[in-house]
Amino acid sequence: MDKISIAISGVCSSNHPVRSAWPLSQLAEKQGFNIVPVDSGERSLHLEVNYSPRLSPLNLRGISREDSFLLALEPRAVLPIQYKRFVRKKFSKVLVTSPFQRILKSDVYFDYGFLAEKSGQSAPLDLEKRSHAAALLNANKVSWVKGNGYGKRRSIIRKLSNQGLQFEIGGAGWGFSSMYELEIQFKSLVSCVLQLEAPDLFGYRRRLHPKSPLVNFHGEISDAMKFLESCKFSLVVENDPHYLSEKIFQALEAGCVPLYWGPSLENFNLPADIAIELKGIEANSVVYKLSQKNFVSHIRDRGREFLSNSITREYWSHRSGLERLFKKLRENWGRN
Repeated sequence: MDKISIAISGVCSSNHPVRSAWPLSQLAEKQGFNIVPVDSGERSLHLEVNYSPRLSPLNLRGISREDSFLLALEPRAVLPIQYKRFVRKKFSKVLVTSPFQRILKSDVYFDYGFLAEKSGQSAPLDLEKRSHAAALLNANKVSWVKGNGYGKRRSIIRKLSNQGLQFEIGGAGWGFSSMYELEIQFKSLVSCVLQLEAPDLFGYRRRLHPKSPLVNFHGEISDAMKFLESCKFSLVVENDPHYLSEKIFQALEAGCVPLYWGPSLENFNLPADIAIELKGIEANSVVYKLSQKNFVSHIRDRGREFLSNSITREYWSHRSGLERLFKKLRENWGRN
């Protein structure tokens, strides 16, 4: 198999393991690729990780459209510019990690990998030793893109806490002043407009009050697993309703029962009963279900069973996801 010289560049604003955590060189080699610098004269193929109006045109200089691919990791709610048709047409193919993110017929879907390759699960099995609370591990961010999950996250916390559910929230930016909240709202609005996306002016969600008796803010968390393992439940609200991320896998790794809002898990061939899906369920019904020990234990057991399966861990591992990525590149490159 002839080696293909590929350059990889781009930006990633979330916690996707794009750079140091990716064993790129070794995996690329196995799939017949040799990674070279962007400015290398040997570059035959280019992979741009997320589209930046400022950086991507510079990275793509000297490479033809036929030889350039976009890996659109971020959803529309975070980076709407890369969901514009004129942007996607700059590339031979756009690789997406959700079947709902395809815009052009040429867009290619593949399953990303979210699990670190490790054996065993350290989370204690006894739910009764944990706080009857829901942990949330996200920075306080907002989006003006229609349908985004940022506002939904706040709305769910407000509704469920009003019904008596305790929340432990970790991440930067929560519980700050109204002026700070106004600042992040304004910056997000400017970003939305600059990315040529019509802002959803009716989608604003007011901030969570820092003095709510059932909502505790912990700031930035140094040990994510330890933080999640202290609670029975984990609130998993995707940034976008058409996108699956590492969040639900992280909750399952911690042994929590996920309270999940996002695309249907079955659309990604994940069992529906590994989480409590929040779409279409009234807040009082959710809180009632969480008080039922047998129901909660069943969801927890199904999640542990799913995650402990060797086939599951292999398929959803970072390594397998990257192998699928490189295979898609080779399959869809027209010069093969």
